[in-house]
Amino acid sequence: MLARTASATEAYTVWVASADRPTDRRRLADTVRAADDALSRALAREQDRWGSDPTQWLTFGMTLAMSQRILAEVGRPLGSVERERV
Repeated sequence: MLARTASATEAYTVWVASADRPTDRRRLADTVRAADDALSRALAREQDRWGSDPTQWLTFGMTLAMSQRILAEVGRPLGSVERERV
């Protein structure tokens, strides 16, 4: 899950630095989708494993929150003002 999130972040960096070519946008979309798929699989696996045990979910929840924040950031296009800052 974290490796996929890192890939999405890397694709976002490439996209920001690019001339906004269609191939860069496709790569970004594909890697964000792969990260989301990995997260969905991880959640299903952990639900089966832990049920509703709050102790187990606390640590996982921290990782989940971090991953979702990264995905939210890389999943949205930059506005014109943000692109000028980069």
